Amino acid sequence: MSNKKKETKRKKLEEWEKQYRLDHPVYNLNHSYPSFAFGAVSAFLGAIMIAPFQMSQTIVTRYAFFCFVIGYAIDWYCKKEWSKAYDKYKKLEDL
Repeated sequence: MSNKKKETKRKKLEEWEKQYRLDHPVYNLNHSYPSFAFGAVSAFLGAIMIAPFQMSQTIVTRYAFFCFVIGYAIDWYCKKEWSKAYDKYKKLEDL
């Protein structure tokens, strides 16, 4: 395959990824980090939000764990959907 064709395909993939990021804003939050990082950030923020209510440490810990699980699941799902869309695009474009 010539360098020109490779360059064209690479540009098409870059353009597709830019458009995907515009169409799916949640993907922008997690495209370059592992899923546990998104879960950890949501757990930290969730614990800070509930702390002013001065609940017991057990409740805050459980709430933070709940936020971690939800954040991780959302991040994992977004990456899974991106992977499906990427594979589908590659099949349609024969890249």
